[in-house]
Amino acid sequence: MIHRSSEPLVPVFRTCSYYLAAKRRCCKQLATTDSEYCVHHNGRVPYDCCTCRFCRTIIPSHRVRKHSEKCPAHLRKIRTRTESFFRMNTNVPAKVKNVPRAKPLDSKEILELINRVEEAFVVCCAELESKVAHIVQSGVGATSEQQVAAFNVDSEQCRSIAEKLITFLPGIRFCQTDTTLVELCAGRGYLSSEILRQLPLPRLVLVDRRPFRFKADRFLKRQYETHRWTVDLKDLDLYRSQVLAKSKVLVVGKHLCGEATDYALRCAVESKCNSTGPDTPKLRSLYGLGLAPCCHHSCRWLTFINTPFLERLGINEVMFPCLARMSSWATLSDSHGCKSSRSDNTYSSLLPDTKLQRHEKVVIGRKIKFILNTARVVWLREKGFDAHLDMYVDLKLTPENMLILARCL
Repeated sequence: MIHRSSEPLVPVFRTCSYYLAAKRRCCKQLATTDSEYCVHHNGRVPYDCCTCRFCRTIIPSHRVRKHSEKCPAHLRKIRTRTESFFRMNTNVPAKVKNVPRAKPLDSKEILELINRVEEAFVVCCAELESKVAHIVQSGVGATSEQQVAAFNVDSEQCRSIAEKLITFLPGIRFCQTDTTLVELCAGRGYLSSEILRQLPLPRLVLVDRRPFRFKADRFLKRQYETHRWTVDLKDLDLYRSQVLAKSKVLVVGKHLCGEATDYALRCAVESKCNSTGPDTPKLRSLYGLGLAPCCHHSCRWLTFINTPFLERLGINEVMFPCLARMSSWATLSDSHGCKSSRSDNTYSSLLPDTKLQRHEKVVIGRKIKFILNTARVVWLREKGFDAHLDMYVDLKLTPENMLILARCL
């Protein structure tokens, strides 16, 4: 006689074995039948699934349409396209000339390019007459301990930018009631929080291309009129919005990576001249701006703000990709025991071993950053602004310590 249990059989489900270091536990998603991992961590997409092109979530193929109707990233993109400040690629220059792809350079060509950088650096020093030029040539960089500590001094950087900006714009205190603070690439908005702590302004606009958690907005909106726009800088037509009606504009930004600095300059300066039409408010005055650029290795010739200036220095579209990649040498660590910069290893196929010492590479990288930032300052001066390049924190704290300041004459 076969004994049958009265309890029903319960299927056994296995959970994913992938360990999440940030949460200090394993993933709780169900594992697939042929693997110990779930569909997100087994390294391959099942044949009956696909990836959402908006949020990159792996979903079953028969649920694609239903998922797209409620996908937060998709709905956010649709909402952004209906906003008045959105204009597709409005800050991307319409250049029809095809730029050749970057080709690997040999050691001789690299040395020739370095000589061109030295000549261009001398011209830029004479152009700006900057007090920070001698610091660029210094071989002193951040040690590995200081680089780790730099992640804990974000508030110090924000405070330094706010002090530099307020000192550069002494008349801003006399028109506080008629000025709107606009922070580009705002992230969580702590730079605006520090500026408003020292210089209270009535309105605040925070711009970034993706949403963030733990934002400073939750505190700022209790005291100021706060707006947050989720839009890419290349699609932002700043002066079409009614939020900036009858208001002066103060534009700031910290760590504008690569071409984001060029988009920000066009957005703040050029879009004011391009915003025309019956539904467009009157042209507003840009009172001043303060931008802290970084990640110059991500700059592109097609989007760079002042290519004519680089051409006068003898730098053309063929040299520019390698020149931009050489700028990453400025972030190499002083510590010989730690690994080299990630970006320096990434572009090793374009930049062969030149037998240069580490401190020589650091100085060359800083000079290239100085040249690119000088081109941006010269462009602002050509547009009628009083523009300067300043250093807002110590070089030992971070190599990305340059600040572009401009005000209306």
